[in-house]
Amino acid sequence: MQSGKMVMVACGWRHTISVSSSGRLYTYGWSKYCQLGHGNFEDHLVPHKLEALSDKFIRETASGWGHTMALTSDGILYGWGWNKVAGFCSLNFTFK
Repeated sequence: MQSGKMVMVACGWRHTISVSSSGRLYTYGWSKYCQLGHGNFEDHLVPHKLEALSDKFIRETASGWGHTMALTSDGILYGWGWNKVAGFCSLNFTFK
């Protein structure tokens, strides 16, 4: 993994999200609810770059029990993972 220095880390229940100094997002851990954002339920023991947001600069990230959020430099908030009400599991769920 050639990600550079990690400058931000957020932790969910059993997953971790980190942001590199170049603004790239990496996720790893348990993915029962797609909270890693790789489009599947596959667990990752080492950090994997989130390709779906690879063209975005991540400014902030946060995580909860089974979900992940990322705020880009252009002000768009992306969310994915478990949501009892809406059931979002893909990166196309966005807030402005």
